[in-house]
Amino acid sequence: CGSFLPGDRLHKNSYTLKLGVVSPLAASGACMDVWNEAAPEQRVKSLPLAGAIAIWQHQNDKPHGHTGMVLDCDGTTFHAIEGNTAEGQDNLNGRIGQGGEGVRFTHRSYDLYNCHSSDLLLLGCLKPF
Repeated sequence: CGSFLPGDRLHKNSYTLKLGVVSPLAASGACMDVWNEAAPEQRVKSLPLAGAIAIWQHQNDKPHGHTGMVLDCDGTTFHAIEGNTAEGQDNLNGRIGQGGEGVRFTHRSYDLYNCHSSDLLLLGCLKPF
């Protein structure tokens, strides 16, 4: 993949990659803003492809969320790369070890709208392109 070029702002907060591919998603450090501004056709509720962006929402602090990049999904579970994730929190009960100090390879339950033992609710995924 290419890198984002801040000088290549096209519209809204979207950026173009060195490859010339434009993402329709808003560029933001707040994943809930990106989710809320995404067009319905960018949202994936079933079987996200590799490269999709998983979005969770804090139930105790709704303006905030957590995100990860999907590597694969079988419809029941998915592997992702997530930042701010604590080591040892990689389990299939939906619990997100958010607040950790590292970037981790994770294996999560693809269980939409079920918090399990965490306050994070998986809303779905976004297609970045």
